[in-house]
Amino acid sequence: MKPVGGTIFFKIDGQQFKAKGEFTLNPGKPKRDAVMGQEGLHGYTEKPQAAGITGTITYDGSFDMEAFLALKNSTLTVDLITGKTFVLSGGVNTSTGDMKTNEGEMDISFIGESGSYI
Repeated sequence: MKPVGGTIFFKIDGQQFKAKGEFTLNPGKPKRDAVMGQEGLHGYTEKPQAAGITGTITYDGSFDMEAFLALKNSTLTVDLITGKTFVLSGGVNTSTGDMKTNEGEMDISFIGESGSYI
């Protein structure tokens, strides 16, 4: 059996951050929804969506919080236990900077121009 989840390594412009909890990776492909009529499926709608990464990191004071929150046009990577890497190009930080002080947890959110698994 092979691992399918668990350990990840999260980096922004090559700098590794302390990933904690679950991360969500979105390659930004079009979102499709069913259009239903009284007699059944009529077709679907298709809308663009932003590529992105959301998750939780541990803030231990090792990076400048103001600079982190101002990040634009960054390359983000998430190395997965499966051997694949998710790459978000042109990443912009959309995080609010909220921190949970009990364990130094900070929820993060980035959107980008494109996302892909390599």
